[in-house]
Formats: sequence, C-alpha cells, structure tokens
Amino acid sequence: GLIARLFLAVVMMPMLGAAAERRMTVEESLALRQIGSIALSPDGTRIVYTISDWDRAGNRRISHLHVVSIETGRSFQLTNGEKGESAPQWSPDGSRIGFLADRGKGAQVWAIPADGGEALQLTSEESPVQGFQWAPDSQSIVFLVRDHATDPKEKEAIEKRRRERLDTIVVDADLRYTHLWRLELRDRTRTRLTTGNFSVQSAAWAPDGKSIVYAASPAGAQESVFTDISDDRNSDLFLIPSSGGAARQLTTNPGPDSNPLWSPDGQWIAYTSNPTGWIGKTDLLVIRAGGGDPRNLTAQTIESVGPSFAWETANRLLFSSAVGVHTHLFTVSLEAEGVIARQQGPAHYAQFDVARSGQLLAYLKTNSRTEPNLWVEVGRGAEARQLTDLNPQLREMTLAETELVSWSGPDNFTIEGLLMRPVGYQIGQRVPLILMIHGGPYGRFIDVFQERAQ
Repeated sequence: GLIARLFLAVVMMPMLGAAAERRMTVEESLALRQIGSIALSPDGTRIVYTISDWDRAGNRRISHLHVVSIETGRSFQLTNGEKGESAPQWSPDGSRIGFLADRGKGAQVWAIPADGGEALQLTSEESPVQGFQWAPDSQSIVFLVRDHATDPKEKEAIEKRRRERLDTIVVDADLRYTHLWRLELRDRTRTRLTTGNFSVQSAAWAPDGKSIVYAASPAGAQESVFTDISDDRNSDLFLIPSSGGAARQLTTNPGPDSNPLWSPDGQWIAYTSNPTGWIGKTDLLVIRAGGGDPRNLTAQTIESVGPSFAWETANRLLFSSAVGVHTHLFTVSLEAEGVIARQQGPAHYAQFDVARSGQLLAYLKTNSRTEPNLWVEVGRGAEARQLTDLNPQLREMTLAETELVSWSGPDNFTIEGLLMRPVGYQIGQRVPLILMIHGGPYGRFIDVFQERAQ
C-alpha cells in the first residue's frame, strides 16, 4: 500500500562509547565532499561530474567539474573558477563540455575543451541563465533566461531603487517571465524563440534538430506574483520550430506536465505528469511528437516516478522510483505492460545516466553507511564498479548505526522509519529520543548518509 515515512533519531550521548572511538565533528561533517550532476560522454568512455567542497572562509560550498575515465578510473579536475561551476553537459560531438558559471555577471553558459584548456563564455545575458541544451549538431544552444528591463528610463529607475535600497515589492507588478532563446556559436547570433505572459521551465531539442519541445507554466519564478499555486503548477508541453515560429500545444492536462525528453528516433516525447493535480502521484507518460493522446506508462505503480528518467532505447525507458525509504531503478517498455526492476537493494540510487541502449549505466549510490559515490556498469547485469571514493576518512570514524523499522498505520498502510542509535549504545539502555518529522503536504525521508545526524 501507500507508504508514509518518518525519521527517528536517538540523541547522541557523549558519555556513551569507548574513549578510543573517533566521532565525526561538526567541522568534519561540513567538510565532506559531495558529488552530483553526472553525464556520460557521447562515446561512452568518460563521465563528467561535479564535486563540491566546503569553503570555510566564505561560509559556502563551491562545486567544480571533474572528468573520469570509465576504463581506468583516472580522473582530473576540469574547472577551477572562483565561484564554481554547475550543470555540465557534453556537446553531442564530444569535443566540449558546457556548464553554468558566475564569473562576473550572474550565471552564464560557458564551454571548455573536454580534455582541458581555456573555457569560453557563450552567453552574456543581463539576467542569470537558468538552463541550456546543446543542439544535436553541436553548433548552437538553446537557453532559458528571465526577461529584464530594456527601456532606458525603466532600467534607470530600477537602478535608482537599488542604490537607495528601496526594496519594496508590489504584488502583481514588475513581472518578469523566463523565455527560450537560441544562440548560434559561430557568430553569436541570438534568436528569441518564445514570448508572452508565461515562463518556460525546460526545453529539449529533437534528434533531427528541427524542433524543440518545452514545458511552460503561467507565471514561473516571480518576486511579486499572487497566483494560486495549483494554477501556476499547471504546466503544459509545447512544440516549436528550432528556427522560431508558432508553438503548438501538445498537452492540456490540469496538473503539471514537465521535463520533456525526446526518444532517440524522434517519434515520442516522454515527460512526467500529475494527471490529477500537482499534489498527486507523478507518472511517466509518452506522447507522439505529432500529437495525439498521451500514454501513461506507470499508471499501475504505487509510487511516483523520479527524480530521474532517461531513454535506454527508442522504446524503453529507465526511471527511478521510491521503494519505502530506498530509491530503485526500473525499466518500462512502450511495447509491454508493467515495469521491471533493474537496481534494487538497501540503497538510494540518485542521479543516473545511460547509454549504448542500456548497456552502459552510471549512477550515484548511497545509504546510511556510505556517502554518495559514482558507480558504473558496463553491460546490462554486469558487476558495478565504484569510480570515486570522495571521503576515505569516514573509514576511520565510528559512525552511528541506522536501522530500518516499520509499523502499521491508518488503513494498514506500512509506515517506515529510520532509527539511529548513538555511537556506543547498548541494547536495553534508555536514552533521550529526537523525533524528526518531514514537512507536508507529502514527502519522505530517504536512507541516505546523514552527516548532520552523525
């Protein structure tokens, strides 16, 4: 049945445990390296990913791009900007890696040779770029950026308010929408692809480069809008020529239709959707690029799809989904009913990327005893290999044990919790208890490495 979750933590008592035990300090927990944003190279030989480190002096975390060879496991740091880099993407020809970085004018799109070298700034927008994607031929990109004032008098008025620190926000005034632009890398020609009183959330090129599908909502991020949350989360999918022109609406679902992704043959568009509204279950749907009725591929499953999904082949998708306090990977076919588990066990499979018709799979994996690291499987069903070991010092520390507990809730729903016992705890001892309950309206705690609880 539907699974609700709680997280239980027993207070760590300093007097418990042996004197020789090395426990994690607050500073050590902050200094743990964190991995994210993985992407396989087009030829399937390398992976780019981000590692964030604690900048104690600046009281912040800074992430940089790293590249690792799948065959040898050797890695190197690719970028080293003062404010860090994020959202790495390989160009389809494999020669460059694009990323977002703030190097003086808010987040902009940059590109760097995949083997290392000097990064080149691709965009120079007045507002920070929120996302981008390479064209299939690697010769252009599309990017998302929020509108900004263009009238000189309006710009001066905004600057005057900023100088005088007049930060009053007037509701439903000064709305700025996020829209889609195309940039030709050869001559830096910019073409605006969308306009209007709506915000584009994400976009994806068709494999042939002729079309772009995007998801849009009525308002998007605004400082001053007074919009019903259900209305604004009612996003839909639209199709537009990549050279510009009229958009064609693909979906009209009353809930959010998001994260569109083309099939490799360009026949289908997969996306996530909440058919009954944003607060409901998230399903994985497909719709033909030419339009028609969407197909719900996960209607018979209990839990929501996500946060990740990808095409393995032209008729099979890989997605993540909750299983109690864990997150597993599943496949679903356009040609058969039901889903098939691909990665299971007591672990949280976070971000992943897949290539070679599902024969090459890279993912981040963690649980309560091990922090996230990068793993790869070369061949379906092959033994996984760990490519990173970001925090070897954890092996020298005594960590609190975490136990999965469960009980029956209303209507006999199975409720799962994570019980953490303090270092040195002995069965039968009575110790204080901290009960951590997640927020609403829905959610769950996940069996991941909890440095804060350690």
